[in-house]
Amino acid sequence: MSELRILLYGDIDLNFMDGSAVWLTSIAPVLSLNENIQVDLLLKAKEQNDHLTCALKNKPNLQLIQPFEKFSNMGFKQQTRLLVSEAVQIMAKLHQENPYHLVIVRGFDLVREMMNYEEFRHITVPYLTDFKHDERSTKAERNDLKRVYDHFDYMFLQTKETKEAFKKLIRVDGKKNSATVSYDSGVK
Repeated sequence: MSELRILLYGDIDLNFMDGSAVWLTSIAPVLSLNENIQVDLLLKAKEQNDHLTCALKNKPNLQLIQPFEKFSNMGFKQQTRLLVSEAVQIMAKLHQENPYHLVIVRGFDLVREMMNYEEFRHITVPYLTDFKHDERSTKAERNDLKRVYDHFDYMFLQTKETKEAFKKLIRVDGKKNSATVSYDSGVK
């Protein structure tokens, strides 16, 4: 079997523990369990501590990409955290160097920016959680959600309830190639 190359990026600072950080640091090693899958995890921020990343280091098919080291000549606007536009530029450079088969990203602003890069259209699976799930959703947000839905071949949504809210907000039947992902923390 040939190697499947996956790029993983969440607009998430792994120096701080929250649900998004736990998701990102959980999915990376799971994806890399198969010896035929190479996972590149692009970090958003310079490591100030390795509480969340230490378990990801020294895994044979999981590479942590430190953007401020690997792309030190890029001229970042901030010296410790990537802006969304910078993250997508780096992802495009990485994809150019060694093309990916699959790109998994988390963050609505990030996904909006990725829609400007045609090379990511058919290989990206956006994971959206950061939108209003009810009548508080603005018309502009619903329009953006519909554009995302129409643009990408697949999507992850956190729960069945999130998927139902998403379908209702943008008035689709959900027959698209969508997937539901849930994370069981073991807490009852």
